[in-house]
Amino acid sequence: MKKYIYLLLSAVALIMTACGEETIGQTPLENIAPGQVYDVNVENVPGGANITYKLPKDADLLYVKAEYQLKDGGEWLNTRASLYTDTLKLEGFGDTEEHRVRLISVDRSQNESEPVLVTINPKTPPVFAIFETLELKEDFGGIRYTWENETMANICLHILKKNKAGEYTAMDDLYTKRKQGEGQYLGLPALESDFAVYITDRWDNASDTLKATLTPIFEMQIPYSDIKPYNMLGDTPSEYSWLVDYLFDDKYAPGSGAGYHTETFSGPWPHRITFKVMTGKVKCSRIKIWHRDQYYYRHGNVKKFELLGANDPDPNGGEEGWTSIGIFDSYKPSGLPGTSTTNEDMEYIEQGENFSIPADVESYQYYRMKFLESWSGSKFVHLMEIQLFGCPENYVPEYPDEEEEEFKP
Repeated sequence: MKKYIYLLLSAVALIMTACGEETIGQTPLENIAPGQVYDVNVENVPGGANITYKLPKDADLLYVKAEYQLKDGGEWLNTRASLYTDTLKLEGFGDTEEHRVRLISVDRSQNESEPVLVTINPKTPPVFAIFETLELKEDFGGIRYTWENETMANICLHILKKNKAGEYTAMDDLYTKRKQGEGQYLGLPALESDFAVYITDRWDNASDTLKATLTPIFEMQIPYSDIKPYNMLGDTPSEYSWLVDYLFDDKYAPGSGAGYHTETFSGPWPHRITFKVMTGKVKCSRIKIWHRDQYYYRHGNVKKFELLGANDPDPNGGEEGWTSIGIFDSYKPSGLPGTSTTNEDMEYIEQGENFSIPADVESYQYYRMKFLESWSGSKFVHLMEIQLFGCPENYVPEYPDEEEEEFKP
């Protein structure tokens, strides 16, 4: 009996040893190298190249790879394309110099062909082209920066500010691929300061740094306690106990309470609400709205609205006495259709949406919002909160001697 047990254990040990020595992965079937790609063409593009070719006739061809370095002496990278395509897309180059690329066919036995050598000359990398369009200027309560990204490359804009020690320190990073871009950094005192912006991509290519000495234009948030609904004939009734009052209650975080909701069957556009600054006229610099969080870019969330101001409005609710301040469109950075969104879309909308007002607008005590369109095209509209920014008439701001701690309203 012991003899049989010993033989059984020995057999198990041999099996386990054999299993432990097995090669992980596919066992090569043969060692014949596949043919090379041919009729190769190069299309140089910003920061890279698109290489097209014809495939060899090998029945067991698996893929084609390109081996290259982003810079001389750098790490060798490779990009693969399956046998179902005839194009390799190379990107990440940080210059416009010549680069040698090796094109290699690989079969199912992992045999590799002799390389086909091609030369590419990438066009100006996106970070440098975008930098040439970059502008930095003062804004109400902060700074504004704009850029053009024709290739819609994934980039990061780094915003810096010089501190008291004379060193530039990071304030914010904005990751984006917007074609026509605009960013803001708000909540800054109206003090002359040195700011800077530069651009990077995921391959660590970096642009030069744009620097500017700017003085943010004074603005303040008009206190919620100073703003009251001013219901007029022709204003759109609310529904579901979501009242205009809740637009000025400082409750806009997800799940924090109710906002404003028009009647579901409100009739044709536009819908409108009116509110009053109880302390007097305000020269408005921007308005910020917080959308209903369960329905970003859809349902009854506001897509387009008009803001109007008045100091002597028609008591019967008519249009007489009202001046259009501007028509504003809610923005989806990705531009994707329907309810499709990206992380950038969500990050943008979750922070509340700012709408800047031209600097030459007059001061008003009464404000009216006309809702012109919802994201879904439905005939109703809803939103969570409104914040009004600007400067009360005859208000003299106090400018601190030293920099105050910054915040983002």
